[in-house]
Amino acid sequence: MPINDVHTAARPLIGGKNMKEDKKKENNIEMKEFISALYKLIIAKTESLEDEAKLNKQFMKDHGIGAKAEFNSKQDWPEKFNDEWS
Repeated sequence: MPINDVHTAARPLIGGKNMKEDKKKENNIEMKEFISALYKLIIAKTESLEDEAKLNKQFMKDHGIGAKAEFNSKQDWPEKFNDEWS
């Protein structure tokens, strides 16, 4: 049976299963690119935060700011506070 309409033979390739597969492949490629970019962003942000933490520690060290606790028998809060929370 000869094909009289050339366009009829081409339709399955244009709008059928192959088009859906192509769209699916395109979406997979876009998702891989997105995941790759997101991963690079997370790595860069982590490195940035690590650098910022180092700078903050150095700043605190340079200015004599430390996480040092001193305990003595003297109360640093008013008596009224002590009465309310006792």
